[in-house]
Amino acid sequence: MKTCFLSVLMFLGIILLSSCADMSDCSCTYGDVTEDVMDWSGDCSSINVEDVFGSADSGDAFYCEEL
Repeated sequence: MKTCFLSVLMFLGIILLSSCADMSDCSCTYGDVTEDVMDWSGDCSSINVEDVFGSADSGDAFYCEEL
C-alpha cells in the first residue's frame, strides 16, 4: 500500500513539474526600456513587442532573453 501511495505522489509531482516547465521568466528590452515578463507560457523568443509594451512606435530594437 505504501509503495502504491508513493508512486501516485511521484506521478502527480511529475505532471505538476512538466506543466510548470513550459513557463519562462524573461527580460525584454525595447530601446532604452527593460521590462521583466514573469511566467511567460513558452519560449522568450516568442514574445512580441506588443505583448510587453503595447505598441511598436519608435522602431527601436526589441529582444527578450531568459532570466
